[in-house]
Amino acid sequence: MAFYCATCGKEIPNGKEIFARDDGRLERGGRPRHAACVPGGQPVSAAVDRATVARGTRVTCIDDRIVCRQLGADGEVETWLELPASLKQPLMAMVAEVVRGRDAVDYPVPGGDRLVVRREGSGGSLVSLHLVREPTGFPADGRRMTIPSADVDLFVAQCRGV
Repeated sequence: MAFYCATCGKEIPNGKEIFARDDGRLERGGRPRHAACVPGGQPVSAAVDRATVARGTRVTCIDDRIVCRQLGADGEVETWLELPASLKQPLMAMVAEVVRGRDAVDYPVPGGDRLVVRREGSGGSLVSLHLVREPTGFPADGRRMTIPSADVDLFVAQCRGV
């Protein structure tokens, strides 16, 4: 999955996109652009842009594990999900399918679990994505995460960057 700059139309290298509105405001709901193509703005790095947002999603790779976190307004972790790094591409494909309209998609996780991505919304609208590592008979810590629709693009961009 590649991003193409909304200003110049050229491909943006993985993890280097900046989300900005047409008026130059940096915002997760904006369109992807090269740092140098942000209208009316100075070149900024994607890391700085994402670090200034206290709440939202964070995706990191730690010891061959993908750790996805949803942060609250105070920057504290609200929900999180931990997966083997080998599931990066299937996770991105699952999220894309659900965003395009499927109600739910699942994929096997090594060790017998299943990763399930479900959409919440009605009438074709997307309110949020729910990522759950099932079976849920285990403690929920690190097994479920909710991503509001406004954070989906940022979540995918962060997954691509790890």
